[in-house]
Amino acid sequence: MAFLCANSSGRIYTRAISCWRPSLSLQPPFHLTAPSSARCTRTTMLASEDQKDDKPQLKTTDASTIFEYTPATRRREDLLAYAYFLYETWGSSVWAIFSSWTDPSVILVSFTFSFVTSFLLLIVLLASIAIKTPTLRDLIDRVCENDDGLTVVNSAYPQIFSWMPESVRKAAYDTMNKPQFESPSRMCRRVFDLDIAKVLLVISALMYERQKPRWSGVMLRRAGTARGRGNVKVSDWYIGKIAKKLGLNYRAITEMNSGSTICGAFYSTSGSDNFIILAFKGTQPDEFGEWATDFSCNWAMGSEYLRGYGSVHRGFYQAMFPERVSASGRTPYEVIRGALKDIATEMRNGTQGSQAQDPVNVFVTGHSLGTASATMFYARALQRPEDLGADINLRDAYLFATPITASPQSRAAFNNDMQRDPDRPRNMWRITNKRDAVATGLPDLGDLALHSQNVSERSQANFCHLGQEIKMRDYYNLSVTGPGTLVPKGTAVQIVSNVKQSNKDGFPTGVVNPIELPPLLKMAENIPMIGRFVQHAPAGYLHLLSHMRPTDADETLPWYGAADAIKEIVKVES
Repeated sequence: MAFLCANSSGRIYTRAISCWRPSLSLQPPFHLTAPSSARCTRTTMLASEDQKDDKPQLKTTDASTIFEYTPATRRREDLLAYAYFLYETWGSSVWAIFSSWTDPSVILVSFTFSFVTSFLLLIVLLASIAIKTPTLRDLIDRVCENDDGLTVVNSAYPQIFSWMPESVRKAAYDTMNKPQFESPSRMCRRVFDLDIAKVLLVISALMYERQKPRWSGVMLRRAGTARGRGNVKVSDWYIGKIAKKLGLNYRAITEMNSGSTICGAFYSTSGSDNFIILAFKGTQPDEFGEWATDFSCNWAMGSEYLRGYGSVHRGFYQAMFPERVSASGRTPYEVIRGALKDIATEMRNGTQGSQAQDPVNVFVTGHSLGTASATMFYARALQRPEDLGADINLRDAYLFATPITASPQSRAAFNNDMQRDPDRPRNMWRITNKRDAVATGLPDLGDLALHSQNVSERSQANFCHLGQEIKMRDYYNLSVTGPGTLVPKGTAVQIVSNVKQSNKDGFPTGVVNPIELPPLLKMAENIPMIGRFVQHAPAGYLHLLSHMRPTDADETLPWYGAADAIKEIVKVES
C-alpha cells in the first residue's frame, strides 16, 4: 500500500503502510474498526527499473486500503493496549495464587513483576500519547530532521545506510555465499563473523523505515514543504532503493499480525550471490502495543509448533503462530516459508555454474521485537528442514537486542536442535549493547544454570534467552560471551573478519571505519536508567560493532559470568 503526497513541484512520493488494524501483538479479545470518517484510497506501488526521476510508479488497484489516522484514534489504541496488558499481567498474578499456592516465591515474583512493569508501561503510555499530539510530533520531526527523511529510530545517526565500506560488504557477501560445509565453526570452537554482523545490523535498521502512517492531515500539510518532502518518502520503495545500493533486491513478505511489524527478504538475482537475508522489523518507538508486548512476561505452550518445547513468550509465539489465522488460512510462518521457496527458485533460475547446485543460504536477522519473531521462525525452521525444502539451507542468525523468549526446558530443546550436525554446527548470535533495556531489562534467571534448576518452571523470573550472547563493551577491547548460552562454558568463541586493514590512526588492527555517536546521544547513554533505553538504538549497536576488533589466532572471548553481570549493573546504575 502507499500513502501519496505531492510537493510544491508536483512530484509524487509514497509511504508504504498496512491495512488499518490494531497494533496489538497481544491479540486482545476486542476488535477495533477504522473511524467512519476515515478517508480511503486504494493504491499499490510498483518500482520501475529505469526510474530516471527517482520516484516510484503507481497504479490504482483494489489490493489494499489506507485509512486516515487521527491522534484520537491512536490514543484509543494505546489505552486499549494498556488495559489489556493490565488484564493479562494482573490476571496471571491472581491466578498464581491458586495455581502455585504451595510455592510462595512464584506468587511473590508474579506480583512484583506486575507492579514494576505496570508502572514502567504507564510512563511509556503517557509518553506515547504525548508524542502523538500534532505539536509535539512536529517538534520531534524538526529535531530528528535529516536529508534522507529517515524515521526517528535511524535519525540518531543518518549516515547508517551510507557508512558501510565496500570492503566490509564484499567480505560479508563472499562468506554468506559459501556452502555450509565451509563454515569455520565447530562444536568446540564457534566463530562470530564481524563482517556479516555489520551488514545484518544495517539491514535490521533499514527495516525500521517501513512504518504505518501517523495521520494524513499532518503529512499532507507538510508534503508541500522542503522539510516535509523527505519524511513522506518512507516506504517499501525507499527500502528497495537503499537495498539496491547494497547490491540487493527487497521483498516485503508479511506483517506478522501487526500494523507495523513486518518481515522482509533481501537477496540478489545477479547470479553471483547465493544467499537470502530474512529480516524482521523491531519495535516502533511510538507503537505502545509493541512496547507492551516487549515488556509482557506471559507463558504459552510452544509444543504445538515446536517439538519438545515447554513454555515460550506468548506474545512472540502467537505473532508467528497465531491462534486465529488470517483470511488466507495461513500463519505468518507459512507465508514466510512460501516466499523463501519462491525467491530461492527465482535465484537458482538466474544462477550459473557450481552455485546452481548448492542450496540457497538463508541468514536471519532482526533488532528488538524483530529478534523475537526471528527466534520463533528460526526455531521451527531448524526443527523442520523439510518446511524450506532441499533448495534452501538455514544458516546462522545474528540478532540485536534480543528479549527473553522461552523457559529453560525450551532452551534445552533449542540447543539440542542446534547441535544436530556436530561437524558444522549453526550459530544463533544475540548481540547486546552493554545494558540495553530490552535485552537485559526483564527477569532472566533462567539464563543461569543455578537459578533455572531451583526456580519453578511457572515463575515469571524463569524466562531465558535463546542463542549465544556477545556482549559489547564500550572501549577498544574484546567483547565477552555468556551467560544464557548456546554452548557450554569454556567453549572457544572467536571474532573474525576477512577485511585486511593495517593498524593506523590509533585504531586496533582489524577495526574498519569506526564511527562516533553524536555528542548528545553519547551523553544520553550515560544517564542512569534512561541510558539503557538509549543504548537500545541501532546507532549504538553500530557504534560498538564498528569499534569491535577481531580476536587473534590464539585468542578467545572471555566468559561473562553472573558475578561480572552484578558488578556491571552496580557500575552502570551508580
